[in-house]
Amino acid sequence: MPANPLILLIDDDANLRGIVTRAMSASFPAAAVVFLTSVAQARAYLTDSDKPLPRLILLDVHLDDTFTGFDVLALVRQKRRTFSIPVVMLTTDTSAHNVKKSYDAGASSFHVKPHSYAGWKDFLGLIRTYWFDTVQLPPKLHSEEEEDHDLAQVTIKPKQHSSW
Repeated sequence: MPANPLILLIDDDANLRGIVTRAMSASFPAAAVVFLTSVAQARAYLTDSDKPLPRLILLDVHLDDTFTGFDVLALVRQKRRTFSIPVVMLTTDTSAHNVKKSYDAGASSFHVKPHSYAGWKDFLGLIRTYWFDTVQLPPKLHSEEEEDHDLAQVTIKPKQHSSW
């Protein structure tokens, strides 16, 4: 496990910051967490070559009324620099549609979002054990010279509201 692994948490729920910070200090104190609340912030962070890349992204499915976590996932998977980063989709909506769509879009995992401090503490302990103590992640991420696509140029479309 890297000495101080960086985790990116992208979720528009401002109340999560305090809960996750406390739970992280109890379950995974070695990790550093960067909190982002929108697709725009995620795009800006992930395209800034001066920012360190995370070793893991925790991504809410439902970010706002215009864009979703699926849009961010598409951005991550279209850039060689970020393609290898595991992305864990989080949501309170466990519909089969969201599970299938997550994996079809390239998610590494799909989890129900914890509802309490104790739930987050347990969840983050499992994240630490699985993603940082058990699986073998790439030793380094790809360099800028190897990029196949430019994330800053990817156009994302607002989600389509339907009556179904």
